[in-house]
Amino acid sequence: MIDARRLARRCAMAATWIALQAGSGSVLAAGGAGGQTDREPQGAAGVTRAVGAPVDAATAPFASGVLPPDALVRAAIDAHPRVHEAQATQRADRAAGERLRAGSHETLLGIGGQRRHLPGIGPSESDWSVELARPLRLPAKREADLRIEARLAERGRLAVLEARHAVGRDLLAAWFERLRRNEELALLAEQVRVLGALEEVVRRRLRAGDASRLETVQAEAALRVAEGQHLVAGQRARAAAIALERQYPELAGAEPSRVDASAQQPGLDGTREEWIDRVLLANHEIALQRAQADLRRAQALRAGADRTPDPSVGLRASSDRGGQDRILGVFVSIPLAGAARQAQQREALALAAESAARVAIVEREVLVDAQTAFEAAVAADRAWTALAQAHARSAQAAQLAGRAFELGEGSLSEVLLARRGLLEARLAERQAALDALEARARLHLDAHLLWDFEQD
Repeated sequence: MIDARRLARRCAMAATWIALQAGSGSVLAAGGAGGQTDREPQGAAGVTRAVGAPVDAATAPFASGVLPPDALVRAAIDAHPRVHEAQATQRADRAAGERLRAGSHETLLGIGGQRRHLPGIGPSESDWSVELARPLRLPAKREADLRIEARLAERGRLAVLEARHAVGRDLLAAWFERLRRNEELALLAEQVRVLGALEEVVRRRLRAGDASRLETVQAEAALRVAEGQHLVAGQRARAAAIALERQYPELAGAEPSRVDASAQQPGLDGTREEWIDRVLLANHEIALQRAQADLRRAQALRAGADRTPDPSVGLRASSDRGGQDRILGVFVSIPLAGAARQAQQREALALAAESAARVAIVEREVLVDAQTAFEAAVAADRAWTALAQAHARSAQAAQLAGRAFELGEGSLSEVLLARRGLLEARLAERQAALDALEARARLHLDAHLLWDFEQD
């Protein structure tokens, strides 16, 4: 015959388990909002789009809610001070080009007068002279100035594009940081709710004499730990929200939504080499450094042409001996070049060589960054798959622990341990999911397949 007290204890345990199931939607088996099923690995599949072909940002492989709306992103980038700084630099380059086109030479006007006293000879005489001169820019120098003007315009244009891209990358990082903190906060809030319900059930069992004081202390301790973690997560979420909204006020109305864990996200289209080629082809930083090198070379050519001084042509008129002598003449003056002009040319050539070396440095840095970004996207996708599977196994373990607790064959400490393991697995899976989505978005952004507003 089954002992009556043991039967009553089993009934109480079953009631506890049913209450937990009803109050939290199978809190031990579920991993929070949006249950995650085993996710199949998503490697780099066959190419479905030619590298270099223009792609609209809306076709980027991201589910709705993962990224902020394009209109808000455009407004945030356009209003950012870094973009305004680049635009001011572009205007300065344009003005410098206009100055070079006009030339720095100006017409010189000279006027002189004198009065001559002739004691004992005759009356005083007044003399005067007028001189008008204009330096002439040699044709080779004018062509060099026009080349510099074109290089300045190109550098200014690329500086604005690079600034917009840099702001986009920072915005993307800040947005995903807020997504991470929001996800962490939501999962810990769910943990607090579940453990609060569990503590209440254990307290009722204690009053009924079906639970020990130790189980009550364990349940309360687990709840307090979860509450502390939730408070810390709340502060982190607020800090991430403040950082995003202060840096990009235009995104204040864009509330990030939780990523649907069950939604399959497409993998990368294309091979490693194709993605790297696309990033290098679209990279503004390389183009900007090349434009700077072209500008320095044009300036070196101008310095070489400057070794030949510009002549000045002038007209002179004068009156002498009280108007008895009238003089009208033309003159030409040529500066005699010295060592300073040669040193100026050597300086310009050295700066041109420096810029050429800088182009090679930037090309290598961008190549490394592109390769790293692609590998990070692939590795993050695989990590998401592995951690999703680990989360599924943790959910199974939590479910088994709950069933054992229901049948009186397991303890509360085992249930709490399983719940803690499930939370950790869920947090790791969610962080891995967001890491994978951010790495993929970063790669699309660098390849100009995302937020490429310059094509509009």
